[in-house]
Amino acid sequence: MLEHDSAPPTLFEHVCRVFQAMQQRAVLQKTDDGQDILVYEGFTTALFNELELSIPYYTKVLRHLKAMSCVKQLRRGGGSAMSRWEVIKEPNFLDYEAAAVQIDRKLPAVSKQSVAEQMISDLTGRVDDLEEWQAAIMQALKNGDANGEPG
Repeated sequence: MLEHDSAPPTLFEHVCRVFQAMQQRAVLQKTDDGQDILVYEGFTTALFNELELSIPYYTKVLRHLKAMSCVKQLRRGGGSAMSRWEVIKEPNFLDYEAAAVQIDRKLPAVSKQSVAEQMISDLTGRVDDLEEWQAAIMQALKNGDANGEPG
């Protein structure tokens, strides 16, 4: 898999683990044009919690999976709504390296308005992520999965 002498970065390992978990839970669905695709539907924050990955990895892992064309978001989650993702292809290290360059690339100077628009978009995404996380926590509490529950 790797053509390097060193171990892969931890982020790449997390990317692979999240992809595998999404792939295992995905179901085959037909698109409107009759094409079969694998679709993962769920709370991605709960998935990270289940995999015991810290939330700070959440954005980086999903950003890499999207940049590598491993997954495609079909519907954003938030609140009680689960997100839907097309599961496309397994991550590989060459794609990971290319995505890292793409993600880390410095962008040219932009207008104040576009910066403000991007900040609003980023904050909206973060709020959606927090709502999804909160919904997963509420569901866990509802199901009695919370730590400290009387035994």
